[in-house]
Amino acid sequence: RAVATLPGLREGDRQALLRATAKVETAAGEAAGASARLSVTFESEGGVFADVDRAIAERRRLWIRYYSPARDEVTEREIDPIRLVSVGHTYVEAWCRRSEARRTFRLDRVAEIRILDEPSAPPEVELR
Repeated sequence: RAVATLPGLREGDRQALLRATAKVETAAGEAAGASARLSVTFESEGGVFADVDRAIAERRRLWIRYYSPARDEVTEREIDPIRLVSVGHTYVEAWCRRSEARRTFRLDRVAEIRILDEPSAPPEVELR
């Protein structure tokens, strides 16, 4: 069940994992009761995390107001999200339309977010 909650997982894959988990739990019988008591959650930046995760799953572009502490400024950007990354903080790796380059945005620095109707179309990028 924990794997089905991973950020960036496509909805079809998430549903397949949940169906497979249910089959394993049924086959395991009583032993499955122990796994039902386990709970795994991911720390997130609330609605920002949910919106980014949804935009990735639905392959849609995002509009964000983003605070850059290095320049002490807030900018508006349209980004094509690629994936969520968690290394101490949670980030979205995305193609930034403003800078025309791949950028990483820390979710707790996103002041405002909107999922746009436009499809996400990042150029082919090699994931690091």
